[in-house]
Amino acid sequence: ANRIALSLPVDRTGIPILGEKLHRRMASLFGSRGRLAVVSPGEEADLKLDTEILSFRIQPVSFDSLGQIVKKRVRLSASIAIYNLHTGAVILRDAEIQSFREYSDLVPPIESDEMATDAALDSLAERIVTKVETGWYTPLLTPQERR
Repeated sequence: ANRIALSLPVDRTGIPILGEKLHRRMASLFGSRGRLAVVSPGEEADLKLDTEILSFRIQPVSFDSLGQIVKKRVRLSASIAIYNLHTGAVILRDAEIQSFREYSDLVPPIESDEMATDAALDSLAERIVTKVETGWYTPLLTPQERR
């Protein structure tokens, strides 16, 4: 397979433009890696990638002595399905690929919710593209995920 069609991700979170941002990042990663060429809608492709953003959540992780949130975690999850467009067969399906980022908007290094979300989206795009190209993304797991 040489060419892949990327569907615009279905976004179940209700957060505006998450799907568009993820789509752009995945297309950019595929393009820079060169293993699969992303085709425009209507062009012939060998594979099709359907992505669904399942969840977006910001959770408190740690608090100071006054009960203020000192550290947060943004977590994104998505499902993917890759189809062989010549046979119609499902090549790979993953019910949940997740990405997260721990950060603080009070303690250095300071990061806003938007910056952390963008970093988590970058990580999610990298995990999805790696999964499509190789079948797994184990090398991208964080130390917390390896436990």
